[in-house]
Amino acid sequence: MATLQAVKLDQAQKQSAITLQGSAALVGDYLYCAINSILYMRGVYPTEMFESVPKYGMSIFDAKDEELKSYLEKVMKWTKDWMMEESVTAIVLVIINPITKDIVERWQFKIMCDQQHAEEKTEKSVSGAKPAPTMEEIRRQIGSVLKQIVASVSILPATPLDAMNTFNILVYTKDNLDVPADWQESNPHFIRNAQQLHFRKIHTSVHEVDTCVTYRSE
Repeated sequence: MATLQAVKLDQAQKQSAITLQGSAALVGDYLYCAINSILYMRGVYPTEMFESVPKYGMSIFDAKDEELKSYLEKVMKWTKDWMMEESVTAIVLVIINPITKDIVERWQFKIMCDQQHAEEKTEKSVSGAKPAPTMEEIRRQIGSVLKQIVASVSILPATPLDAMNTFNILVYTKDNLDVPADWQESNPHFIRNAQQLHFRKIHTSVHEVDTCVTYRSE
């Protein structure tokens, strides 16, 4: 009986183990929600260009402006495709003061992928090691980090009120990767004499996402 139960447990763990495609979809959705939340709370666009939707156990502000929404969805589609190829190393959202051209904030989402490590963790679950996180556990991780991002508005310097900020999205990839024709290389937009705020990491067993924001020290 004990042997039969062990086999059933192992089969359930393998069925719940996340795939590369599933992990890329979850990470892509996290990035989409995080970027939307940042654009909303940092005043890059007027509040009326967003709508509140329930997700991850909280209210997420999602772009309802068609042009903005289309742009973000296009970036996320390419990002998820490149994650499937294990070619993305980071996504960076840069917020810029349009008057001074200063970089106000630099939000970095560092993405690490190790498919072999994920397969090893699934195999180790047979011997009683800590199993890979389930889909529900990963969603709770995402919700926790999104709440941290929203709460960070009380720590970050106030954004300028004299002008609406602008933004750029940078995608860091490995070499020799085909990119859309309308994309172009960019400088990294680093901030000198900056302070940094780190958030919890998200682990899917296939991907690890390390989120942080760098901002100008007042």
